[in-house]
Amino acid sequence: MKPEIQMPAHSPAESPPPSPTEPQPVSGRWTVGTLSYNRKQLGWLIFWLLWGDFTLTLMVSVMPQLLPISLKGIGASNILIGFVTASLPTAINVVMNPFISTISDRHRGPRGRRIPFLLWPTPFITLFLILIGFSTDIGGWLAGTGLVKAMGWASNAVILVLVCVFVVAYQFFNLFVGSVYYYLFADVVPTPVMGRFLGLTRIVSQLALFVWGRWIFGLAETHMRSIYVGIGLLYLVSFLLMCWKIREGQYAPPPKRLPGGRITGWVKTYVKECFHSPFYLWIFLITTVCWFANSANTLMIFFSRDDLGLTLDAIGKINAWGTLATIPLALVFGYWVDRIHGVRMIAVGVIIMALGGAVGFFAVHDATSLLVFSLVYQTGFLAFTTAMMPMFIALFPSDRFGQFSSANAMISSVGIVLGNALCGWFIDMVGDYRWLLAWQGVFFTLTLIPWFFTWRGWHRYGGPAGYQPPTPEHAASDLP
Repeated sequence: MKPEIQMPAHSPAESPPPSPTEPQPVSGRWTVGTLSYNRKQLGWLIFWLLWGDFTLTLMVSVMPQLLPISLKGIGASNILIGFVTASLPTAINVVMNPFISTISDRHRGPRGRRIPFLLWPTPFITLFLILIGFSTDIGGWLAGTGLVKAMGWASNAVILVLVCVFVVAYQFFNLFVGSVYYYLFADVVPTPVMGRFLGLTRIVSQLALFVWGRWIFGLAETHMRSIYVGIGLLYLVSFLLMCWKIREGQYAPPPKRLPGGRITGWVKTYVKECFHSPFYLWIFLITTVCWFANSANTLMIFFSRDDLGLTLDAIGKINAWGTLATIPLALVFGYWVDRIHGVRMIAVGVIIMALGGAVGFFAVHDATSLLVFSLVYQTGFLAFTTAMMPMFIALFPSDRFGQFSSANAMISSVGIVLGNALCGWFIDMVGDYRWLLAWQGVFFTLTLIPWFFTWRGWHRYGGPAGYQPPTPEHAASDLP
């Protein structure tokens, strides 16, 4: 079935489709929507989701950590590195994510509404990931052809253009997976175990990052192509297998399409539903400001390598051991998300990261202090990411979860684009990568402002006992 692009209008008078995240407890079973699991079935579901998360984490680690090194090697500036690595892909995300997410919400097919958007882009992601790994070879060959010589292009310029083309293509297809993958959790994982399940995903992600830092990243200078090929093929096989093993339930038919012009009606309804309440804007701004602060990580490799004088192998091992040390905290954070709510746990993570950046600016001078900073930062980031999805699931309307998540991603993308551009410009101006830590300390602290108004709005709409998502017809003023 071909998914429709039109987005529906909703009103309180209509009967919304049943929430896929509202379980009906039965002894020995867990339910979500029309799905029902016994203990063994729930175990297999979690296994395949965790395996997919492991390989996905390895795959998405390649671009932000290897691509800056490749670009630096051909003379790219910090601004250009930030643009190609983060700002350019994020700009694509701003345009496409709302369409992909809303289409996925409305899609009804034999494989569900999420799996098709994970299945078909996967081979193309692998293809372009491998091409990025061979961009230097391809660019060098093209630079030697008669046509390129006649144009007067230098070899590095050809390679840079190729990298940009391959990155755009890779990000185009990866955007389908990045937009929809975590929506699958809300559709197939029962709510009573969601916090602990997401704690397990953090453990698996941390293990993947440990494997990456301990055994893979240090080989980047001598085996760059092999890393791109190996990770790409592992992701291809693993993700296709995960999509084959997981089944979605049945969904109510999508509401009728909005009358009038297709694109115009889509945009008007999307804006009306996602941005009518300042409460949702404050939620969006939490991740926007946080990713703005986190943009410093794009260049952090150069602080470790150039300012502290560490090798890539040493940097990889420091990050790996820092990641491994925080793994036991993932289940603890997952447990506390289930106990105290994701909204509250978000603040814990932000405060830890803010303190880490502020103290690290003065205290990080060698490998040992960098390891301590890595432990503090990763602890805070683990708390934040473990709580983020449960907060979204709890606060966004369940029947339009993908739609509201895409609005959050779209607004957050502004923080990523501006953050990487401005952070690169800032470091080029001051000429000292140490200021990346101060950048994180300041902007993680500022993240607490939208968090406070989100917390206040959450209580206005019922709080932990009786929260009801605001609709265009039911919105209190959440602005200060």
